This record gives sequence, structure tokens and C-alpha cells, in this order.
Amino acid sequence: MQFFRYFCGQFGINLFIYTIMGVTALKRKDQKNKARANNKIARIKQLLRRPDIKNVDVEAIKASFAEKKAQAAA
Repeated sequence: MQFFRYFCGQFGINLFIYTIMGVTALKRKDQKNKARANNKIARIKQLLRRPDIKNVDVEAIKASFAEKKAQAAA
């Protein structure tokens, strides 16, 4: 919070204007609010993503493990 002093040349008077939030601060606040909203949406989308379901042959995978175990034992 600051006082800004403006001189009005036409009337020759000093004007004191008291401002609480400047335009720059409001722009930054707007950017932060938009970023928070976008991050929230992105987080929800990330949580809702699921991997594609593929047809997996479980028996073939088990057999490959058995083969590797047999090779390691030999």
C-alpha cells in the first residue's frame, strides 16, 4: 500500500491517490488463479487416465519365466 503523487499541470494542484492493489498485482493474481484451475484439471485428467487393456497370454509369460529359471540353474 503506497501513496502515489500525481501533479496535474492544468490546474496546478497535487493529487494524492491511495491504492490498495495495483493493476500488475491483479494481473498476477489472475494468472495464478488460472494456473491453479488448469493444474487442477490436469491432475484430474492424469488420475482418470488408464492404460490400454491388451490381450496378454499369461501362460506364455509363466512358461518364459520357467525357461529362464531352468537356464540359470544349468
